[in-house]
Amino acid sequence: MFRRPRPPRVGPTPGAAKPAPPRHVTLPRNSRADRKCPADRTARRGVTSVEFAVIAPIFFLMVLGLITWSQVYMVQADLTEAARLAVRRGVVEGTTTQQMKDTAVNYLQGVGVSGETANVIINDGNGNVVEAQNVPPFTELTVAVQVPFNSVTWVPAGIQFYVPGVGNITVGPTGTLQGQFTMRRE
Repeated sequence: MFRRPRPPRVGPTPGAAKPAPPRHVTLPRNSRADRKCPADRTARRGVTSVEFAVIAPIFFLMVLGLITWSQVYMVQADLTEAARLAVRRGVVEGTTTQQMKDTAVNYLQGVGVSGETANVIINDGNGNVVEAQNVPPFTELTVAVQVPFNSVTWVPAGIQFYVPGVGNITVGPTGTLQGQFTMRRE
């Protein structure tokens, strides 16, 4: 007769040594050993306050700088758009230089930028031509719009710091932002 093989045994083999008991004792959760001393909590709270006091000014300065540079790029785009609108108006025959300047200034006032100056430059003019309506067709007209940097930023200009050994140093935004656009007259 044919005998089936026996399935393998599960569990300890007879005569084998018993497993050793655990060497450490686990206490139930929330026992006295798990609780921290209140002095440890207040010391940690003090460390957190010091870390915040060191990191917070640097973080806020970076955020303010990011906002300021974003605003500068936005104004730069507005200046270029004002110059583009002014030169588009100027390429049409019969438009004066003053009408081109007014177009740029009106656009900038509409977007909230003040303190602007618009200059019309005639690139291909023969001699000293300054009036846009007097130039022949296919002449390049360029409109350049400038704004002082300190009129478009929140950072105050002209702050003075005293540095020992150097003297007073003036800190703040200086210079101008400019946008320009060029087209040929029709």
